[in-house]
Amino acid sequence: MTLPFILQHELSFDPRARFVLFGGGRLLLEMARRASANGHNVVVVCGPVHAAASISGVPLRDALAGLGVAVIETSSLAVETLSGLVESTAIGVSLSAPWIFRPDVISLFGGRLLNVHGTDLPHNRGGGGFTWQILRGDRRGGLSLHVLTAEVDVGELVLQRTFTYPESCRTPADFLAHREEHEHAFLDTFLDAIARGEALSVVEQGESRAVYWPRINTAVNGFVDWSWTAVEIVRFCDAFGAPHAGAGTFLRDAEVRIARCDVGASDGEFHPFQAGLVFRAHEGELHVAARGGSVIIRVVTDADGADCAARLRCGSRFHTPPAVLDRARRARPVITADGTRVRE
Repeated sequence: MTLPFILQHELSFDPRARFVLFGGGRLLLEMARRASANGHNVVVVCGPVHAAASISGVPLRDALAGLGVAVIETSSLAVETLSGLVESTAIGVSLSAPWIFRPDVISLFGGRLLNVHGTDLPHNRGGGGFTWQILRGDRRGGLSLHVLTAEVDVGELVLQRTFTYPESCRTPADFLAHREEHEHAFLDTFLDAIARGEALSVVEQGESRAVYWPRINTAVNGFVDWSWTAVEIVRFCDAFGAPHAGAGTFLRDAEVRIARCDVGASDGEFHPFQAGLVFRAHEGELHVAARGGSVIIRVVTDADGADCAARLRCGSRFHTPPAVLDRARRARPVITADGTRVRE
């Protein structure tokens, strides 16, 4: 599609070039499948965590092996590891890669190292996924293929697709399912252009409209503040809903997760002191007081993931300790090839 930015140059690819894919996840597997079907030799470089991650019940490394795709597992990227893989025409593509690519690694590809980002860059840069969009009520959808640089998500755009998420999408799982059909078409557009020997226009991102959000982690950041309005709480629960564990809060001293929530307005207003109190338990629903209405909760799970909603009675109170809320706001998850760590 035509991009409303300043044309910088064009980028051409060898129709027989090898693909070196970095990262992991469902989209990387799909890219490997489609590139292989188009006759490309494909190699995947991924971290141990990505390689072991299950996709439709199969570890990524095994799914790739089934396609005849070679897999290199490494915790860190080094020129020495990659130099034998990167031929003079090789195309590199990062799909959820956990590494910040060093300049010497980037230079191996001669400008043909690209990154797939799941928004219409420069809108929603960063790694927060759909959670930030749901919190904001942002239904702009997009996919971007851009030149990978040492600075995250700022490289020139090579290809972009935009769309709108429907109102029926509430949780990250809903958004992901809707985006999947666009992902497949997006990959095919890129691969078809390479097969035709078509040069792709490369354009700058517009910094004046750039938006960035940091990575976020349900276990650390996903805790409800019961001083929020009912609408804000329900949107927060949606944002940390499936495939995540749900929004966190506490019953007495025990952490629980709540999900599948809606706003109730028929019971009128509540005083702030009532916030978090269960005032009705009926037919599998817990009605909880909040500012501006009630929060109707259908799923409550304990630390083991077991459903504990049936054990709750009227008068039970959900609360989140101030120290937990403070940590949720300041803690930053850091993704590495070996897993996630938290920076306080």
